This record gives sequence, structure tokens and C-alpha cells, in this order.
Amino acid sequence: MNIRSAETGHLKNSGYFARMARRVVLSSALLALVPSGGASLYLRPGIQMEINNHGQEIIIGEGSKAIQFNSTTRLDPHLDKLGKMYDLITELNTPILSWPVRKVTISDDNSGEYKIENNDHLLIAKLRTDYLETTAHEMGHAIFLVKLGGQISPRSEVDYSFAIKDRLWQKIYYLSLGKEGFMLVSDSNYHQDKSVIKCQKNGNDVTMEAKNVGHPWDNADELFASSVMTYRLHADELLETILDPGISAEKKRLGVAIWVYLRDKIFNGKYFSINDPFKGISIKDINIADEELHSVLRLLLKKDGMSCDNAFYYPLAVYYGPEVYFIGPALRENRNWIIEELVSFLKDEDPDVRKKMVSIINFLAENAPQFPGEIFEPLLQNLAIGDPVKEVRDSAKYALHWNKKWGVKYLIIDLNNPDPKVREFAAWTIKLAIELHGIDAITAGKYMPYLIRLETNDPDEKVRLVAATTLEELRRALKH
Repeated sequence: MNIRSAETGHLKNSGYFARMARRVVLSSALLALVPSGGASLYLRPGIQMEINNHGQEIIIGEGSKAIQFNSTTRLDPHLDKLGKMYDLITELNTPILSWPVRKVTISDDNSGEYKIENNDHLLIAKLRTDYLETTAHEMGHAIFLVKLGGQISPRSEVDYSFAIKDRLWQKIYYLSLGKEGFMLVSDSNYHQDKSVIKCQKNGNDVTMEAKNVGHPWDNADELFASSVMTYRLHADELLETILDPGISAEKKRLGVAIWVYLRDKIFNGKYFSINDPFKGISIKDINIADEELHSVLRLLLKKDGMSCDNAFYYPLAVYYGPEVYFIGPALRENRNWIIEELVSFLKDEDPDVRKKMVSIINFLAENAPQFPGEIFEPLLQNLAIGDPVKEVRDSAKYALHWNKKWGVKYLIIDLNNPDPKVREFAAWTIKLAIELHGIDAITAGKYMPYLIRLETNDPDEKVRLVAATTLEELRRALKH
């Protein structure tokens, strides 16, 4: 093998030689590239490699199979790892040859991420011990987007974490939320990274160490990425778990569904274990009824989202519970049945369920454009006025006050309430909202006449005082 120096650029046909100086065809003489004392390289004989920008860019492969690796530091000391990443990416590109992954950024700051950049897939990885697991997981996102997710275009921002193109996988995701089934494929089961989190156990605050790699509970996309990683790189371990006699029937059924789905619909019948105990089961045998999904939601709403059992749900569940991961995409998919479920839970006999539903609906109304707020606003109003449990009433009133779409109307209603405590609290809430989020001129104009009237004419001294301080805060905010 000939390795040409960059000095050849000074010879005749310098442009040609400069290009050749950066290009190396790997052969059995590859060890000549290894620094003294270095490990032998993995890259197979005959795979072409091009080194640019003082080793900060390395292109492995040719033509349609070329993968570009970039970093802010030299990559040539890591050719062994890059070669293994190249092989894995090339293999996992097979299901998405119409739009394959071609770019990888090696970063010391980011342990793993998938992006769309200028309509190209971009994987970001850190060359730590689990770099192949990270690569497989991020490749899973690319496969999901092409085969299951939404469409990306300059004119539309589609949430491609939802399995728009295949409802079966979306159902598998919903099913995985029940009884933490998704932990079957959680990256954390195959990594050593851990973090310290706070949660509640038996009503007491505790600190615990938890695995914190991967988050398959987040959405259908994350479940898919974790499943691809596990199925491809840890198939035998996954099988051992699924076939464990002590596993619940629900988790075993979920594990089989994930296995068969990936084998039949993504990997064209290929599996990566010693054998396939589910070869007699086809994708046509995977049936998940809607009623089962309803039962999962009921189960989630009855659970304590703050408990240590659910401590890995982060960050939304710290405040709302894991059911938000179910309800959000369910609204996108089919409004009718999920709306009926939510309405029924607002009327549930358990006050804790009603209170939880109030918080979830408030969250969704703020964050989900497709959320039908016109259905839930009067229901929340009824709870705020007539619920027999004070905590539920307070929670509903809080939701109405703080909601961006409904808040102004209900705060003005309370500024006119006969009860001075209600008027005082409404004025104080407006002041706090201004301090936290500021206020625009239109909204300020709506509040102003009512606050001025309270400041000058209200018979209650506390109300007058709070109205005056709120007006001062409002005027200060408008000056800025």
C-alpha cells in the first residue's frame, strides 16, 4: 500500500496528488497506519478511507455507502471504533436505503443525539464504552422517521415521534406504558451509567440511584430506538428476559410483539440471537385491542406518578404522571375515544384521579395545539365551583387561572366576585403571573379597569392593597 505525503501537492498535477494524499485504500498493510504501540485496526481490507482537515474529518466507504465522520479534534487515533460504527450504520441503513444516514459527529459534550440537518440525518455520538449502543439507538430514530414517523418538509413541522405510518407500533407503545413494560428494552438495562434522583416511598422523600440511559417511555420513537438497539446488539439478553418464567404475562406479550415487529417489518426476517423461539409467530398474529389501551390509561391514572417506582419518568411525570405520555399522542391519533376517557375521569369517584386529570388537562391545553379545550373548559369550571373536595376545587381554579387561553376570563370573573378573599387572590395571581412571565399590552388593558376599581373603591382594605401592588407591577412591566 502506498501512503502519499501531502507534500506531493507541490509536484505537477498538484490538485490530483493533493486529493490522493488524503485518500487511503485499506488493505492487509493497514497496520502501517497504526502509531507505535497502537491497537490493530478493525476496518476490513478494501474499505476506502479519506482523511481531511488534519484528521478532524474522516470519510469511510465510497459512493452511496460513504459515511462522513466529523469532530473538533483528531479522529484518526480512533479508526477502530469508527470502523465498527461504520459497519453498524451501513447495516442499519439497509431498511432506509431511500434516505440513509451519511453523517456522524463525534462529540465530547453530547453522549448521543439524532437530528435532521438540511434534510440529512445527523448522528451525534461520544466515543465512550457504549458508543455502539448509542449508535444503534440513534440509528433507530432515523429508521423510525423514514418508515413509521411523520413527513419532514420546510413548510411543516411534524411531530415525528408519533408512529403516523403504522398504528400497530403506536399501539405497542401505548401498551408498553402499562406496568412499565418498556423496561424490557430500556437502554439502561444494558449500560452502566447512573444518576441520583429524588422521589417518594411510603410517603417519605428519599434519594435513590437510578439508571438513566435511554427513555423509551417518552414516545413511540424513543421506544422504537431503544428496541432497535436491544434487538440488534443484545438479542440474547432480551430473549432471556422475555422467556424468564417469572416475567408477567403482560411483559412477555409485549416483548414478543416488539421482537416479531422488528424481525418482520424492519429487519426482513433477520434476527441476531442464537435462535428465534418466536419463528412460529408472524406480524399478523400481533393484535392489540383498543379496550386494552383504555385499561392501560386507567391503570396509569390510578398510579402515583411521584413514587420511586416511577422515578425514571423524567421530567414530565415529576409533575403530571406517566399518563401524559399516553394521552398526548392518543389525542393526535383519535380524538373521540380518548376525549370520552378524559371526560369520564374528570367525573371519577376518586378525588385523586379528578385532581390528577385537572393538572393533565391544563398541561395539554397549554402544549397540544389539537387539544379540544372547548370541551374541557366548562367541566373545569364546574369542578372549581361544585366539587365536594376542596383540593379538587382549588386545583381546577388554579388550572383556569393559569391557562394562557382561559386565564384572563376567569381572573376577571374572580376580580368581580362578592367574596373579598376571592378578589384578593385573583389580584395576587395576576401580580405573580406578571413577575414570572411578564404581560403584553392587550392583556394588561383587559385587567386595568378592574384593578383600578378595586384599588380605589373596594370596601376591603386587603383587596385595595393587593390591587395597588398589582397595578404597580403591571405598569412597571409595560415600561420595559
